[in-house]
Amino acid sequence: MFTLRRLLQLPRLKRLLFAVTPAFVLLVTVETGLRIYGYRFSAKHLDTRIYEHDTEPGMMRTDPMLTQKAPYGQELCFKQTFPREKSPGTIRVAMVGESSVKQLGLAERLRERLRTSLGKPVEIVNFGFGTCGSERVLLSTREALEYEPDILLVYGCHNEFMSISNPATLPPPRC
Repeated sequence: MFTLRRLLQLPRLKRLLFAVTPAFVLLVTVETGLRIYGYRFSAKHLDTRIYEHDTEPGMMRTDPMLTQKAPYGQELCFKQTFPREKSPGTIRVAMVGESSVKQLGLAERLRERLRTSLGKPVEIVNFGFGTCGSERVLLSTREALEYEPDILLVYGCHNEFMSISNPATLPPPRC
């Protein structure tokens, strides 16, 4: 019989192996089981552009796939349409970030304050993406820069603990 006294008499390396091996075997077993039974996460929407060409020429719209309700009950992106080319004399503001930015929508108070202080029309384009981490914020920032914003607002990094790129951090789907 293997007792604690006998375990403590083993050399340090053997004790370490004895302690680590069960945890390692458990992790490998769980990982293998998840792979066999198809628990995979589709990261397709992580590299999907938020905006696509609208049916109206010269306009961009939110990808409809990203404005549908996700399994956890929330749309990933704010539904919006805007002109591809910025109107002359207009200040374009791109807001990039996680769900906090998405929830701002068109940020009417920000638009009004900027319009009043700058004396020019202001256009807000929302690149907020629900339950994402910094990897998605980086992709959204790159996309936002393609639309030549005059102001780029980036707010994020508080979703690293709950991100669609790591499904283990998400709550279970509602039935």
